[in-house]
This record gives sequence, C-alpha cells and structure tokens, in this order.
Amino acid sequence: MVTGLSEHTVLVRLAVEKLREFIDEPDPNLKYLGLQALQELRLSHPRAVAEHKETIFACLQEGDYTIQTCALTLVRGMVNRRNLHDTVLHLMLTMRRAEQVRAALSRVSHVRVRVRVRVRVRVRVRVCWP
Repeated sequence: MVTGLSEHTVLVRLAVEKLREFIDEPDPNLKYLGLQALQELRLSHPRAVAEHKETIFACLQEGDYTIQTCALTLVRGMVNRRNLHDTVLHLMLTMRRAEQVRAALSRVSHVRVRVRVRVRVRVRVRVCWP
C-alpha cells in the first residue's frame, strides 16, 4: 500500500486520483473498493483524501447501503474544526433528500418507509503548549 510513502506526495496524489476514478465508476464493487482504499490512505495522508470530499459526499446518496456506510465513515474521519460547519450542512442536505425520497415513495406505493439516520461527529482538539 502507499502508506509508507510519506515524502512522495506526487505518488500519493496520483494514487488518490486513481482511487477517485474507481469511485466515479458506476460499478458498486469498484466504488466500494475505492472508498475502502481511501479509508486506509486517510490515516497517513488525510489532506490528500480530503481534497476529494465532494466525491465522497456524492457517495452518501448511492443506493447501496455499504457504499453509504463506507462514505459516512470517511466523512466522519475527515471532520475537523475548520470544515465542521460545511460537513454538517452536507449531511443535513443528504438527510433532507432521503426524507423527500421517503415521502415520495410512501405517497406512490402507500407503503410506509422508515428512514433512520444516525450521525455522530467527534472532534478531538489537542492543544500543545510550547
């Protein structure tokens, strides 16, 4: 894996770009593999992964539950003090769209659909005094 290449930012960016191509594919298996690899890469290169947050947010609206869960795990790991507000807004929009879909489905098919969304955001701040 690329995790040992901390000094080789060009290679890391290339790897992240290739993983993004996996995620952009319509095949859910490739999306899942791309998201899983980004999760591993996020631990050692969080900034390189965070550059593709829009692609990751788009995966939250996929029909596949495993892709949504994987994307939500990535989003949770990318949250920091600077992007907390934008992240919460994205998650709220995603929940609103899910609620609209649920309402449309219940109107059309007269079947009650229950949407349950749990979002837990943890922000850890470490202050180091000189």
